[in-house]
This record gives sequence, C-alpha cells and structure tokens, in this order.
Amino acid sequence: MHVVGSVINSPDGPAAATVMQGRQAMFERSGKCLCGCGRETSLAIRTDKRRGNVKGEPQKYVRGHATRKERQKCTAEGCTREATATYCRKHSERMRLYGDLIGRRPKGAEEFRFWFRVDKSGDCWTWSAARGAGKFDYGYFWTDGKKLVKAHRYAYALANGPIPEGMVICHRCDNPPCVRPDHLFLGTQKDNIHDMDAKGRGRRPTRRTHCPKGHPYDEANTALRTDGAQACRTCRKLWHETSRARRVAETAEVACPRCGATSGRPCTSRFGAMADVHDARVSSAREAIR
Repeated sequence: MHVVGSVINSPDGPAAATVMQGRQAMFERSGKCLCGCGRETSLAIRTDKRRGNVKGEPQKYVRGHATRKERQKCTAEGCTREATATYCRKHSERMRLYGDLIGRRPKGAEEFRFWFRVDKSGDCWTWSAARGAGKFDYGYFWTDGKKLVKAHRYAYALANGPIPEGMVICHRCDNPPCVRPDHLFLGTQKDNIHDMDAKGRGRRPTRRTHCPKGHPYDEANTALRTDGAQACRTCRKLWHETSRARRVAETAEVACPRCGATSGRPCTSRFGAMADVHDARVSSAREAIR
C-alpha cells in the first residue's frame, strides 16, 4: 500500500483503502493535551480505559505527558515560574532546606540562628525549620558544635539552664513544634505519660478506680506497665501464688489408683505421662488372671 497525493492505493482492495482513509482522517483532527503544555493530541484509534481514551475522540495526553500535572504559577511572591505543586522547584528546595523562601542560612550566634526560625505570631511559638514526620513533628536544630538537638529541649535549656540527664521536656500546650519556654515543663517519662492520660490522649483515656476482681486502684495497689496501663498488685501476687502452687502439684509424686505406678501426675488419663506404663501393667495383670 502507498499514498499518492490524497488517494490511497491498497493491494488488499477498496475495503482496506477505506479503513486507512478513516485512520488518516482521525489523526488529522486533534485536541489539547490536559497537562497544560498546549500541544495538540491526535484522536484515539482504540478505546483504552486505563488511559481514559475513547476511540474516535481526542486523546487525553500527548505521549509521555500522562504523568505530568496541570501547570500553574508558583505561589511565591514575585515568582513567575511554572509549578506542579504550591511552589516551583527552586522555592520548594528552599522550603525543604531552610524552612522559608529566602533561601539563605542565617549567619550569627547560635541563639540568633535558633530564634530566627521561630514564628511568634500565635500563642504557641512554632518552629518553622526542619521537623519530624507524622504526629510527633518535633523541631530539630543544628548547634554550632554540629550536634542535632530537638528544638523544644534547646529552647527550655536557653531559658532554664541545662537539662538533667534522664529527664524529658513536656508540652503544656500539646503542640510538638512549640518552643515557647512557658509552655514547657521538666519531668520524667512517667510524668509525661500521666500528663498524656490526664488530657485524654493515652491508650486508656479514662482511669478505672477498681480492677476486674474488685481490688481498688489506690497508690499502694497500683503498678504502671511500660505502656502506661494500670496493673493491680494484689491480682499479680495472687497469680504468682496460684502458679507456684500449680507447679508444686504437677511435680509431686502421685500413685495411680489402678496400677500403683507413681509419677508427677496420675496415669488414669489416656494422655497422661504414664499412660503407656499403665496400659502395659493392666495388660499383664489381665493375662495373669487368664
């Protein structure tokens, strides 16, 4: 088959020529690529549900543009670059590295660099630079000694002096990025868990007054597990005593009432430790009677 001018000659006959003419007409019409590049797309020659194309209608994207997002202007002030997200690539890197759109690491004393990254516009003083992921998004700060510390611990140390070893800094405002000194207090991890439970953020928001056996959860009878849950000391003591008595009973010498064999448990059960010995003695006794 070959094309001469606008006439299609096909060795397969007029039917094949008609098909080729239809395909040529389909490619002559086109639409706009949805990625925003402005390029024209040809009509789809077959239906493709995965790509969203319908036969005879303009394709959604130019080949290779399906992974692109619709272009928009960067939201940074004075920037005219195109962006696929809130910021263009340049300003996105600045936000990732420095926490702002200026793109310059502040120079000066360590304390000046720290407060330069703090937003004091609200009730909480929010750390605006590097932060962790998830709900525990505490701020992080590099000291002059090239040591990475948590921002709220550094803020507390600036206001109140060094933090004793083994102590934690808790938030009264329950806002991890907050570094306002009067929103922080010193305590142990146990104090931190109690504060979390009192504010209803723990695994057990409401504290029970009695255990399931009816023993009171008072100061002398309450133990805390590693996850902050309550444990009854009386129930724990009874469990240990019962377990100890069970082990003593299992290891005591018991005589079988049927065959007289002694072991750590009666052999009257078919599944006991002396079941085989019991069966052998009963069999021999029966044979002796015969």
